[in-house]
Amino acid sequence: MSLGHAGGRYEADVFATLPEAGRDGERFVEEMFERGTIRPGPTYMMERLPSGGDASAAESAWRYVVVGPRGELVKEGPIESCARCHAEAPHDHVFLRKAQ
Repeated sequence: MSLGHAGGRYEADVFATLPEAGRDGERFVEEMFERGTIRPGPTYMMERLPSGGDASAAESAWRYVVVGPRGELVKEGPIESCARCHAEAPHDHVFLRKAQ
């Protein structure tokens, strides 16, 4: 269950693509479903952008994408609301939770 997106309204599958070398290109995709149903919700993606070797920029260089339930692009880029919330994550802008 995603506790941060829509206050627990959705259950989610989270997929991660980790880069082969370094951390640039790291991606997380969260596919949402209405809790207790198979109705799709939005899909969220965050991607670590190349830091150009700047270690301080590497921590905050993320691109966010929101796709609606019908596949339409809702928003993309350095979305301020996403960046603000993920800046509070305990693991380099990523909220980690063990599978239950």
